Amino acid sequence: MTLQTTGTPAAKLNNRVAELKKLWEKRKMAQHGWYRMIQLYNDLEQDGMESVIGNDPRTSYNMAKHLLKPNKWRFNSDKTGMLDEEIQAAEIIDLMVTREVRVVRDSYRGRMTGDFFERMSGLFLTSGWCCLTMVPTHPRWTISAWNPTSVYPNYDQDGILVEIARQYTVSKEAAVSLIVQNGWLTPEFPFDKSTVTVSMLWIQVPFEGAYMGVTLDNNLVRPLGPTPFPVIPIYMTPAGGLPDDGTLVDGTWRA
Repeated sequence: MTLQTTGTPAAKLNNRVAELKKLWEKRKMAQHGWYRMIQLYNDLEQDGMESVIGNDPRTSYNMAKHLLKPNKWRFNSDKTGMLDEEIQAAEIIDLMVTREVRVVRDSYRGRMTGDFFERMSGLFLTSGWCCLTMVPTHPRWTISAWNPTSVYPNYDQDGILVEIARQYTVSKEAAVSLIVQNGWLTPEFPFDKSTVTVSMLWIQVPFEGAYMGVTLDNNLVRPLGPTPFPVIPIYMTPAGGLPDDGTLVDGTWRA
């Protein structure tokens, strides 16, 4: 991946996000159609004609979401081949991670969307993709389920995530809050609308780790640069899909 060589840093980042977004335009159209089906829209309705829709899509979604939600969650690391003292040390880490996740889930109480796992499973069923980010922050971990419809990944020939963009819209007040919370740069240009477009780009740089940059509209508030992470800390994968990598089809693939 290379950014364009001309233009401001903000324009280069925004253009790359737009390129990745365009790659997944057909996926977004399909996801909108799937969501309308779960919402039980009657697309066959016509004046002077009868049409009937059933509630199977919605009830199937409700049941699948219920089955996906675990009663108890526990982190278990792979302890194959470990000595007894190593297993004991690993179990302490398991308990620590389990506790951190429980604390984060408890912090979601009262939110309209439910906790991150409930939101992730709902989006997983309706969009056909899973997108989860988990990073250690102070005072507790940050675990978020992103809407896959607004996230645009890029993979190498082995299916490894090498680049990912996210673009969504927030209010002007929420944009200011994001700047303060994340310690981003003060925007060069004032927000002249009631809503602000957030564009985020992550890139896996060989031998250097994960780079990240953010723009708010045309303001570069987080220049594209190194992060503390050796790999992009975002889990983005489809629910299913066919196994061909383009050999059997037309030389291209999209999950």
